[in-house]
Amino acid sequence: MLISSIHFLADLEEISLIQQIVPAQLNKLMKRVDDILIRLSRKVMTHPSEQYQSILESIGI
Repeated sequence: MLISSIHFLADLEEISLIQQIVPAQLNKLMKRVDDILIRLSRKVMTHPSEQYQSILESIGI
């Protein structure tokens, strides 16, 4: 379901649909994606400087 949600949002051409999503739900989805990227990065990157750095932490979410 997470992957489907990401694909749905990425494929949207109408930004108005995204604006109708409850902000808390959109934040939850973004945090889950961010967490997955962090965990996957640790497993596939050999050097710490190459690992994914959370974009959400840098903006305080």
